[in-house]
Amino acid sequence: MTEPKTPEDFTDIEDMLGRLPKAPWFVSDCEGEVQVWQESALRRITRDEHGEITGYSTPSSYDSSSLLYERSLDTWDRDEEYGEDDDLRRDVAEFLAACRNRVPALLADNARLQRAVELLGSHLQGGSQTFVDALAEAAHLREKLADRDQTIAGLMADRDELRAELNGEPAVKAGA
Repeated sequence: MTEPKTPEDFTDIEDMLGRLPKAPWFVSDCEGEVQVWQESALRRITRDEHGEITGYSTPSSYDSSSLLYERSLDTWDRDEEYGEDDDLRRDVAEFLAACRNRVPALLADNARLQRAVELLGSHLQGGSQTFVDALAEAAHLREKLADRDQTIAGLMADRDELRAELNGEPAVKAGA
């Protein structure tokens, strides 16, 4: 099991990301070559309605930081016979690109959640006893209200009896 991460762990990850080429990264798996490119290096990109790349050209010349991973494969397609090693290399390339593309958002979510926990903690600090006290006070007030409701019901019954007596009507006892 992985130990909980400390703020220093997240700082280390942010530092590593800062040393890497900018995201997004793109995996090209074409004709026995798997490559991870910095997306900005690709040319003639076309995208579908979801923004996914459906067509592209690799550049004829590029900065060394634009091609991030390159591996020649024995197979051209995933799941070919005897291609387990190549499929693993494809998985590694896809994982590298996915991490670079998604980790910044995960770090931002973590920071947002950490701030929310700290804010909640500051509200509860010393406030948890106040919350317990408020619950006890609410229970006490409910009992008091029930007693008052009973008193009011008794007074209304007495009023109704007196009114009936005053009007010369037979008295009807409450609950009868």
